[in-house]
Amino acid sequence: MRVRVIDSADELIELAPLWRQLYSAAGNRQIFLHPEWHLCWLRQYKKYIRQLNIYTVFRGDELVAVLPLYQRKHEWFQLRFIGTGESEESEVCTEYHDILMLKAHQEEALQVLKAALLASGKGLVLANLRLDSLLLRLCTELYSASLTQSAQVQSRYYIPLINDGLAKSKITKKSKRYVNLTHRLGGRLRICEDKQDLPQYFDELVSLHKKRWGKASTPTIFDNSDFLQFHRALVKSFFDSGELILATLDIDGQPVAAFYGMTSADSVYFYQSGIDDDFKPNVSPGTVIHFLVAQKAARRGFKEYDFLGASINDSYKQRLTENSEPLIGINAYHNKAHQWIDRLRVTACKVIRRLSRHSTSSN
Repeated sequence: MRVRVIDSADELIELAPLWRQLYSAAGNRQIFLHPEWHLCWLRQYKKYIRQLNIYTVFRGDELVAVLPLYQRKHEWFQLRFIGTGESEESEVCTEYHDILMLKAHQEEALQVLKAALLASGKGLVLANLRLDSLLLRLCTELYSASLTQSAQVQSRYYIPLINDGLAKSKITKKSKRYVNLTHRLGGRLRICEDKQDLPQYFDELVSLHKKRWGKASTPTIFDNSDFLQFHRALVKSFFDSGELILATLDIDGQPVAAFYGMTSADSVYFYQSGIDDDFKPNVSPGTVIHFLVAQKAARRGFKEYDFLGASINDSYKQRLTENSEPLIGINAYHNKAHQWIDRLRVTACKVIRRLSRHSTSSN
């Protein structure tokens, strides 16, 4: 096996078809390992990139593993997972960092990746790793405990859909009365099935999202141009591959909730939503649309409804499911010198920002 590090746009274009083939065949595929997620992010957020470092593993001419990393501008000693490192007001919240890999070649591929990362002299900044992720295992084996900060940063919330998991879940009990009322009012779940309708569905999502979370002085995430353009491109790619779920809950022809998610392997992932809280009578539209999408997913044979990550102790997702698991964040360095220099850099940046704010307020 050999490792090839993709570090240019031309090489990335050459890699893309093989990456898509690997994604279709890999047993651990999920939306945040999807090549389209990373390619859309790289196009929209390239201003943050100092250098691409996409680690690929080949067995002959066959691509068997991809670890999508990059070096962020002004960061010297660590690599980040592609889809992370944006400014907070534009972050797309790429979760479940991992290595896309064919299981048949897992052990050998992990060893050559470890050797390549060790030779690079770089550490890693990662977030929201699942406990069963190959990348978490690699970090544990590669980096010294004294040079690694590791802690639970969020929880993943999910509903098992097999063996009547949905029927037994909190969301079924919580939504029953509201679902019945929605049906009596003529409500229905409307799913985008025609690409020509994508702009309308997406605009309804954005409008309802702003209605629910927007305030006069506080912009929503969809007010950020980078975030908005990233997702406008992404929904087209996921629609073309048959992996997009963009839906609204309509009552009397009026959208009262919107759902934006994706499918991958045997899971449905909830990513974003919008809600009309002013609609009367109150049918708890957010809860109802979650239930209806999960119900449809169960009927189609999906095994899990994934709410993605949220805060450990205070999330509305806890009211919809009793199932959760830890998500781990890692900040690892190659050596002690890198760790100390980077700490000094971070401290200096904080001091400069504080002085800048003080100077602005004084003027």
